[in-house]
Amino acid sequence: MLGRLCRRLSAPVLAAALFGACSPTRAPAPVPPAPAVQALAGAVVDGMQRRGQPVGFVLRYTMATDPDHQLGRPGSYVSRADFSDTRLVPGGKGAPSREDASGSVEVYATVAEAQSRYAFFQAFEKDDKLIHERAILEGAVLLRLSQKLSGPQVDGYDAALKTVLGLPAG
Repeated sequence: MLGRLCRRLSAPVLAAALFGACSPTRAPAPVPPAPAVQALAGAVVDGMQRRGQPVGFVLRYTMATDPDHQLGRPGSYVSRADFSDTRLVPGGKGAPSREDASGSVEVYATVAEAQSRYAFFQAFEKDDKLIHERAILEGAVLLRLSQKLSGPQVDGYDAALKTVLGLPAG
């Protein structure tokens, strides 16, 4: 169901981004994604939680609350949600700070945009001093996880993400 919603909502998001990119006089302004599109990342996190992942607090961003000010910008994500993993955050229910968030889901308008962001993380993932997270890419969805999670814990999130997106496990 989430996959069908993503496919239906991608065309309007792309059209709005392309229309805004045609202005010859200035850089395109962020295009506010439709509320249903903004909710996609949160729906993915909720789905992973329903499939047994120990998700505590979930923070769903809007253009006004996105700390990186990337939501709706051309080439960036159209939806983002951060979450805490109850195994890493004491109590697991408090709002994750940027430093303490156990994971983040970013949804992009296109697979190519998600692949570009994934490549950025892959380039730095080898140097633990620069970026302290792991990235998993499934289509236009990028799952970013804390390196504090063990290999089997990351595998659990990866399997849950695939199930939420209706993809085969493995």
